[in-house]
Amino acid sequence: MDAREKRAMHIDSLIGKGTVVCMTMNFIGEYKVLPFSRSIFNTYFCLLKRLISAVYSEYFYADTGDTAFFVTDMEAKKVKALCEKAEDAGEVGRLFDIDVFGSDGEKLSRSEKRKCLICSKPAAECARSRAHGVETVREHTRKVLSDFYAKDICAMAEDALYDEVSATPKPGLVDRNNSGANPDMTYEMFMKSAEAISPFMGRLFAAAGCFSHIDAEMTDVLRRIGTEAEQAMYAVTGGINTHKGAIYSLGLLCAGAGFVLSYGGSFTDITAAAAQMALELSYDITDEHTHGLDACRKYGVTGARGEAIGGFKTVLYAFERIKHYCDDRGLDTNTAYPLAICDIMAVMNDTNVLHRGGKGGLDYLHKEAGEISKMRENQRIDDLLELDEELIKRNISPGGCADALCCAIFLLKVEKLFTVMPTE
Repeated sequence: MDAREKRAMHIDSLIGKGTVVCMTMNFIGEYKVLPFSRSIFNTYFCLLKRLISAVYSEYFYADTGDTAFFVTDMEAKKVKALCEKAEDAGEVGRLFDIDVFGSDGEKLSRSEKRKCLICSKPAAECARSRAHGVETVREHTRKVLSDFYAKDICAMAEDALYDEVSATPKPGLVDRNNSGANPDMTYEMFMKSAEAISPFMGRLFAAAGCFSHIDAEMTDVLRRIGTEAEQAMYAVTGGINTHKGAIYSLGLLCAGAGFVLSYGGSFTDITAAAAQMALELSYDITDEHTHGLDACRKYGVTGARGEAIGGFKTVLYAFERIKHYCDDRGLDTNTAYPLAICDIMAVMNDTNVLHRGGKGGLDYLHKEAGEISKMRENQRIDDLLELDEELIKRNISPGGCADALCCAIFLLKVEKLFTVMPTE
């Protein structure tokens, strides 16, 4: 009641300065800030600010619910029509209450009655009759909030997987030119595998967002989803491991994004959250014998698990290299991605390379990729093609580097979901 009174007083203070808009979210029950609600509110805040050409905007955080105020020079009826469209845009729009006040202080009414979140009948009728029950509405609300981003994350993960395998040339790796040092794999197989595992990336995102802490309970859920993703991959590849490393690394970043967006965190928090999840997952590791872990033990490197626990430093390096090539150098992604993976190959202790080529193979890759990275950009592609031929001869496939590129591409895509949060 106190929050409602303060809101009314603030609206009164803005009356006369133009058309006034007040935006809140409507949740049944005592909790007015739910997982993902703050991030979604911020998204709508930024969208509405542009939509109505606001000359003034302000955002207040509160446990009683977040509130935004706008003033615009646009005519009140036109603003109301735009706000109604925002309220009716998908299920998440129905969670918003956007009130519009004319310069005389009068609140404008909706042209049509609002629909119920559950059954799409008039919301007022369902509220009066308590047609659905509090817990039913709460659960559906949580799902609407989670699904708002999960579908985007699923698409971004799939696009990142597609972009990685399509980047050409990638020495020793499957690309549009050839299968690299992987005669049992094809470009088409990778595309099918990417399609099969991407829905699980959305599930990892949504699952992590349901937890308030990163603990064993959370990581047990993530592990089960990751195992299902591996099974889906093997089902479409005939038992061939195309994306096991990506399921682990990309899956952690998807989960990290879900956890961070659930409480309204910033983009830079994603890798830290994912690193904490990787550490929690590592506590239950038994004495596994995989090519990657065997290489870690033999050569004293940390591998994908160490990369994740350490905060995805190589992925962040690749992220910055791609930004350099695209933003600073003005190159398109068709050129930027191959150049970036060459930079990755020059520094990463890839356990796939160690498994196939030993320390000599890794030293060779570091040296050759390092020399190519120092060349002029227009000279590098031809030399990457030559390196591809040599790695194929040596049966070296830098799969860990490919996973790092994929993860970096994903972060570039997901960064767009994070707008600058208003000051508290």
